[in-house]
Amino acid sequence: MYFKLEFEEKGNFLIIKGHGELDVYHSLNFKEEAREKINELKEKIIIFDTTDVPYIDSSGLGSIIALFKDIHKNHKELVITGMRKEVENLFKMTRTDRIVSIYPTIEDAIKQLS
Repeated sequence: MYFKLEFEEKGNFLIIKGHGELDVYHSLNFKEEAREKINELKEKIIIFDTTDVPYIDSSGLGSIIALFKDIHKNHKELVITGMRKEVENLFKMTRTDRIVSIYPTIEDAIKQLS
């Protein structure tokens, strides 16, 4: 399987769209690529859209948490949108949903955070 990221700037938001499985094989590249883009831009709110991410394993979750910590340390915010049921279950089971805000869609996140 593959994993790729797309980046889009929209006002005060950086939207990161994931495509593919975020697993042990792709988590390090995800974290490095996302961190590099986040650090070069000024946007304060980062939206990670997982609509096209059918699977996240513990390594992928670890990368998201590490990214969350980096973002928070730099006075920015990370939110997640478009979670499939399987991915949402992982976040609930690990209680990650208590530290990272989750919205159904990108539009919902932008509307709530603007």
